[in-house]
Amino acid sequence: MEKQLKPNSPSSATSILKNVGRMFTSYPIWNISWVVAFIYTIGSMIWVLNACFTWLPLVAPSSEFPNEILYGGGITAFFGVLVFEIGSYLLVVESVNAEQTTYFGSAVKQLFGYGLTNPEIIIHSTGFKEPFIFTQKSTIKSEVGRTITTIEKIEWIWFPSWKAMRTRHFYDLAFLSAISQLLGTSVFCISGITGLPGILNHLSRPLTAAIYWTPQTIGAPGFFISGLLILLKNQKQWYKPALKTLDWHVGLWSVFGGVGFILSPVFGYNPATGFHSSLSTFCGSCAFLIASLLQLYGSLKETTSEI
Repeated sequence: MEKQLKPNSPSSATSILKNVGRMFTSYPIWNISWVVAFIYTIGSMIWVLNACFTWLPLVAPSSEFPNEILYGGGITAFFGVLVFEIGSYLLVVESVNAEQTTYFGSAVKQLFGYGLTNPEIIIHSTGFKEPFIFTQKSTIKSEVGRTITTIEKIEWIWFPSWKAMRTRHFYDLAFLSAISQLLGTSVFCISGITGLPGILNHLSRPLTAAIYWTPQTIGAPGFFISGLLILLKNQKQWYKPALKTLDWHVGLWSVFGGVGFILSPVFGYNPATGFHSSLSTFCGSCAFLIASLLQLYGSLKETTSEI
């Protein structure tokens, strides 16, 4: 049975510091959990930078450079939402491959035809739209010298079928959280495009409200719902916070981030409250960055899911 560490014990503190150090020195790109967390961390950093471009000139006008909000804000928002879209899709992939996240590297290499990362793993593909089948072989020699081969088949799924979603995944809070994040980000992408320089500055006020602020209003609740589902997934009782569980804190900060991104377009419809809109984006981005860093920490944690 896995040993649980007490939060305030010396061994726990040592483990935490060691794992924090690994965040800067370890890059397990074969593990999709780490890849998702890393992508979200980069995306959150871009959004924090975006908020600085749009909010700082309102706080300290003397620091503003020409077209800072239009170009700095517009371009970083586009790349920020693009990175989040990639991360959100991979989060869905992670949720449907929850039991074999470390096979991600082999699946990617097989997908692009670069061979295998582990010579003991054989991957078969039954077609572009079909899941990958991993066959892991282990050889055991008996006392009489005979060789016994055991075969374990593992499915790697890039695109879950509708039947699988309807019969299994829709009952999984992790999958629902990932889908909510993906749908919200996909709608948010519209604002990422319409906010680019050359588009946003040529839109009338009604059109700006329709195709720039409204997609944010529709998409941002997806972030909030996603974080809320993570909270519920990690609570043994729906009303009892799981304060010692790392993933619960990831969900909590994701909820805070979702609130920030919900308030941003609410204030954004009125040009007079542009300061509050940019401040909401900044606070939401910082909350998502904290959630992403906790997620990155958790993807490297070796001992326990508790803190």
